[in-house]
Amino acid sequence: MSNSIRFLVLRMISTAGLFAIILRGASPAAPDNPSAGAKVSSFAPAEDLANQLNSIIARVDESLAKPDDFDDALQSRIAKEADVAAVIALGLGMSDQDHALKRSASSILSAAQSLAKAADFAAARTAIDSLKLAAGGKPSQASAAPELRWHPVAPLGLLMKEVPIINSNLKRAVQPERFKAQTKTSAGAAAALAVIAQEAATDHDAIKKPADIPNWEQYCFEMRDAAGGVNRAIHAGDAEGTRQAFARLSKSCEECHRVFRR
Repeated sequence: MSNSIRFLVLRMISTAGLFAIILRGASPAAPDNPSAGAKVSSFAPAEDLANQLNSIIARVDESLAKPDDFDDALQSRIAKEADVAAVIALGLGMSDQDHALKRSASSILSAAQSLAKAADFAAARTAIDSLKLAAGGKPSQASAAPELRWHPVAPLGLLMKEVPIINSNLKRAVQPERFKAQTKTSAGAAAALAVIAQEAATDHDAIKKPADIPNWEQYCFEMRDAAGGVNRAIHAGDAEGTRQAFARLSKSCEECHRVFRR
């Protein structure tokens, strides 16, 4: 084989290899959105998630003090709080930080999901007691732990109904007269919104057109990153930065609603 022919063959092989690399990069196996792999600590520190989880547990525990108070309205409220707790548990389990609840995150998730499904006082009381134990760092040995990966762990519709409530609490907590005193509360709320957005990006059930999935995911990641920005500004003690980040968070929600709330 002459040198010129050998060179031509090698060039053809090289070109074919380049096309193969390009095609592999465009295949479904490659990540569609690099922001999907962001570290949890970059938008929701584990300590803030744990604080928000403990706040939810305290509220639900108090509401279940008396069996006679358990009615349809309370059941609905507890289910929504438990759904948020489930997403927080997922965030704790997926966190890149080494924290006290890492080992029990699966048990927290399982107990939160059981609480969300509780149809009567006895079931709710059993579930909240299990949730308290798991959140205290004692993983359950009673049942198989759910797999920890980013996937839907609570109904999207109920989570989206909780977002405005958490958002309103956050908005109040970051007001100038409350900013310093409410740091723990506001940081926890921002972290909760961030992990809800991260989890929601994996829930495509409400997306009727497959072509809309990338847009849905992008809106979710924008909400996540905006909430993460609020969280970071709160920790920095930057009231003005928090206000600006909160404005970005509100805008991300409004843009998403404009497209998908139909």
